[in-house]
Amino acid sequence: MEVDLTVRRAQLTVRRDGEVVHTAGAREDEVRVVLSRHGGRWLLQEWGPPAR
Repeated sequence: MEVDLTVRRAQLTVRRDGEVVHTAGAREDEVRVVLSRHGGRWLLQEWGPPAR
């Protein structure tokens, strides 16, 4: 099954010993995922840019 999704990520802050070592702003990405069913579970097969 192929599904087009919008994935939102909140701002990311990475700290080491209490000190901020990296930050990345919030973002939103459009992606296409390919899923398959195996033993009653959905498995992610692929993750990439959406087909246009």
